[in-house]
Amino acid sequence: MLAAIPAFVWALAFLLLPFNGFGVKDRLDLIDARLDEIQAELRLLNHRVTAAPHGEPAATPPPMRPAVREPDPPEPERPARAEPRLNWPR
Repeated sequence: MLAAIPAFVWALAFLLLPFNGFGVKDRLDLIDARLDEIQAELRLLNHRVTAAPHGEPAATPPPMRPAVREPDPPEPERPARAEPRLNWPR
């Protein structure tokens, strides 16, 4: 019973305490501002890549070499399946 009273008070305080008391709102505002900055940087980079200056082609990755695949080694020949011989004494 003694342990239930502090637990009840703690749970009641947790429910009544506004979230900005934990600092959640400030952290969410910082994350939101950083996300806006990242989105702006992505828009700028996308604009730079797609906007080709005076007829020059947009930046393209260098051509890739075709993959060279070595042929699989031939499978060894398997002998025909033979049933085991049972030499039981009679």
